[in-house]
Amino acid sequence: MTNIKGMKKLASILTTVVIMIYFWVINPAIASANQNTISCESFAPVNTGNSALLVSLLNNNISDVTINYSVDTEENGIICQGYLEKGQGELCTIPASPYPSVGYIRNKTKCDPSGITPYLEYQIIAEISF
Repeated sequence: MTNIKGMKKLASILTTVVIMIYFWVINPAIASANQNTISCESFAPVNTGNSALLVSLLNNNISDVTINYSVDTEENGIICQGYLEKGQGELCTIPASPYPSVGYIRNKTKCDPSGITPYLEYQIIAEISF
């Protein structure tokens, strides 16, 4: 007997890798076309639905600030969370939902009273339908 669930997960991972290679190596112009920023202690809503979303998160600040981030949905709770040092990035896959829902990409970094605004850059680089 084959493990169908394991094979589906492997197919999902391989699909993500192929999409990443396409957007970051073969066609980087497309990947940078949908770049957005979230300022400190703020969030950006993301519409989720029957396609999974591959989201790229990046700390591209000129200062050495560490970004505290999280990605969550109403249905699944926290999906990804962590810290990004200057120049670091992370990929997060927001799972598909059987019905329209809202997800949130959060910059949980405290605002700096000195006037430095720690931004979290993000982009939705792919919608993955299964």
